[in-house]
Amino acid sequence: MPASPGALAQVVAVACSAALYLDGPRIALHPVTYADSKHIVFVTTGGQYQSGKPSIDYEEYQVWQTHHSQLLTESAYYRADRILLRDTHQSSRSISIVETTQSFLHLVPMLTILGSLPTDSLTEKKVILSERLWRERFGEEAKVIGSKLRIGESDATVVAVASQDAWPLPGAYDAWVFSPQKLLSISPGTRGFAIARLAPAVFQHGDKDLWQMSYGDKTDWYSFDCTPLYAMAYTPLSVIAFALLMAVLSVPAATVVSLGEYPKHDRQPGLRTTSMRWFFLSAKFFFIVVGIGVATLDIAYFDRSISPASSEYIAFIIGFLSFLISLRWMLHDQRKRCPVCLCLLKHPVRVGHASHSLLAWGGTEWICSDGHGFLHVPHLATSWFSTQRWLYADASWQSCVEGDI
Repeated sequence: MPASPGALAQVVAVACSAALYLDGPRIALHPVTYADSKHIVFVTTGGQYQSGKPSIDYEEYQVWQTHHSQLLTESAYYRADRILLRDTHQSSRSISIVETTQSFLHLVPMLTILGSLPTDSLTEKKVILSERLWRERFGEEAKVIGSKLRIGESDATVVAVASQDAWPLPGAYDAWVFSPQKLLSISPGTRGFAIARLAPAVFQHGDKDLWQMSYGDKTDWYSFDCTPLYAMAYTPLSVIAFALLMAVLSVPAATVVSLGEYPKHDRQPGLRTTSMRWFFLSAKFFFIVVGIGVATLDIAYFDRSISPASSEYIAFIIGFLSFLISLRWMLHDQRKRCPVCLCLLKHPVRVGHASHSLLAWGGTEWICSDGHGFLHVPHLATSWFSTQRWLYADASWQSCVEGDI
């Protein structure tokens, strides 16, 4: 563990730098938002949207779309796949793609850094590249716009490059292929994802975080969960704050909370020194909270293919354990410091035996290297010596240490 706020500050600086560099933590803190995100829903069967896995069959989507057409203004289906990408140089690379129709862009307008989104009706396949793929594969060349790529078994024309923050839904992909409805290659039984814009009539009774739509008869009944996009947004700060709260409440079960007894003495430090002691403790707490909070973001949201719910579980577990261990260390470190100079106490000496707690004292004695005093830590807590106790050294110790007391 670090021994000073200065070392903790270095840890915080490294964690913050990583959070600024990595896409996942940055997007988790500043998710993509749309003005219509309350009306656009993510459609699943069995509430599986949080798993980040395909959540609905294409046939189920078509039936759902037909039965609830009066509740929808527009909908789109997309599937994720991994295929080979071949460019004009005939070199190939395996990439993850999304295949969908142009109606998807009417629901979730993607942000681009190069080129433009297709607006006219499609007659051939178009592809939007991710910023990462564009940089790594095509060397940030602008002339890639308008070129044709061999994606899987068909050709597609590159029309734009999406910004690294353009995708608000679960999963991380290298490219998005938009096909005319007649060229959409989705075989029976394929599972994918569905989004839709609900009609204004649905919201006559207010907004909800979850809409449920069902249809069927006495023998077969089908239920679909419709979750607004805003309800699927990352909430990392609230998760980390909850992990910190639970860790603070758990500290008394993990260690002694008291910092010890410091009896009044004519050589005790003044208000300025006492204030510095509490400032030192507060500085450690601040750097622990910031450092662990940012480091938790770096780890939990590093992989964007992990669903928001899974990332939040990871963030809570890592945050809670890290906060609890660090807060425990913070109190232990503070108890082992001189209240005058704040240096770590040294030269521990065991005095007596733990069994001699009735008529004698048994414990460990620490001394300040600058001669400010001694710390007595009992082996066993008793009613007359329940916690560690500080003893200020008198003037007679001046000849035993370097410098003045």
